Amino acid sequence: MSSRCINKFLAGAACAGVLVTGLLGCYQTTSQMTVTEKKQNEVQGGAQSQNTAEEKGENVSTVKGQVQAPERYQTSFETNEGMFRVEADADIWVPEAEKMEIRPVKSGDISQEDLDRVTGVLFQGQPLMQYQDEKQAGEMTKEECERYIRQLEALRDKADSGVRERLDSEIEAYRKRGEKAPASVEMKEVPIEIPEPADGASLEGYVTIGDKEYEFQMVTVNDEGEVLQKIGFYDRTARCAEYFTESRVSDQEGDFSMETPSETIIGEGNALLEQLGYEGFALAQLEYQKAASPYFEEKDAETGLVLHYTREIDQIPLLYYREAGKYATSLTLREDRKSEGGIGLGEGSSANQKIWQPEEISILYTDDGLRRVLIKNPYVVEAGAGEAVYLLPFQEIAEVFQRMIGEKYKSYQEQNIQASAQVQQIKLGYVRTAEDADGQEGRLVPAWIFYGSMETVYPEEGEYLLSQAGFHSAAQALLIINAMDGTVIDAP
Repeated sequence: MSSRCINKFLAGAACAGVLVTGLLGCYQTTSQMTVTEKKQNEVQGGAQSQNTAEEKGENVSTVKGQVQAPERYQTSFETNEGMFRVEADADIWVPEAEKMEIRPVKSGDISQEDLDRVTGVLFQGQPLMQYQDEKQAGEMTKEECERYIRQLEALRDKADSGVRERLDSEIEAYRKRGEKAPASVEMKEVPIEIPEPADGASLEGYVTIGDKEYEFQMVTVNDEGEVLQKIGFYDRTARCAEYFTESRVSDQEGDFSMETPSETIIGEGNALLEQLGYEGFALAQLEYQKAASPYFEEKDAETGLVLHYTREIDQIPLLYYREAGKYATSLTLREDRKSEGGIGLGEGSSANQKIWQPEEISILYTDDGLRRVLIKNPYVVEAGAGEAVYLLPFQEIAEVFQRMIGEKYKSYQEQNIQASAQVQQIKLGYVRTAEDADGQEGRLVPAWIFYGSMETVYPEEGEYLLSQAGFHSAAQALLIINAMDGTVIDAP
């Protein structure tokens, strides 16, 4: 880990902050969305807001001047007849920009040029190999058995007595397997070419770099008909011991602590991203991720740090987020239905619609080095009309939040479930909406995301017991609000 990499991190972090990317949303008609700042200022309250900002000496021609957001948002209240409680003590982040606009966006392809560039960096000059005989796929050699035995022995040294017995049994099984294993397995080199766009089309193989073995996968369309463009590069050296799961996450160190400083890992990740040739992306979210281990409790399992990178439009990020503790993977067409207060939740989507998965670049490191690189579903972002859209003042956005947060989670009340939300951060940036999910076309629109965590309490024999389904994942979106008109952007 070089000092050069750390310097790159410090420079990158200063630009990126902890920006985040998002990929769900609601959609309005083009005439509704492409409203210029001049026209929106004629809306009741708009001119008043601008006058107030000018009286305070604020530059209303900037994003910060328009939204007039405080540094922190603090409140507490109950809604849904006392079944849902909200506590907020959140930093507010607003981009340093002159304006925000609406940008058309559509799904792109990973090109042969992209594939050559990425594999040229990740493979370090080594060939992509496949089994000569598919029947041998997964067959272990003597050397692999010995390597896995060493890994299991290392795990045994830090396990309790019950787990040690189980590990001893598995070690003995690998020793017996190694006695019968071949010294080598016939492999063949395969060309690194984009697979044909057909159901299940993929390019897969293995790359050996030093004493590590990596699995590589390039997918164009999956076998469910869901449009997917993905490059995956995974360290499979330790596959017998532990593997990482995307279901146990945290953005805090604590039990997720690592020996390698996060600054060092971020420096390495930023340097790798630059080498991969992805310009216009910035660090969006840090996520400590636990390995799913059959031998240890979560607190004792291996920890990895995931670096999520997102695209920036004129230094304004696409906001990264999850919803309800899960990855935000799609958003379908919806027309907002307006309530009397001018706020609406989107209608549901067709079950037959294809899922338009979000653009994603993520890199996972552990104390042992690089473990995973994912590049998925690139966007093609087109130029907008160049007109600045009018952004509602944050005070109005906060009022929408207080009115609508209970509506979003009203199903808890209907099931007699008590719930609470803790708002920890609020950010303004771009969110992708899906105008045509089947056609993979949509818009990038300005939106506020209220990030936080949730706890739910389920009834049992008249008593309320703490649920095990609390959501504490990194970048969880509690509510997403269109920054132009205050409509709620909601997931299917």
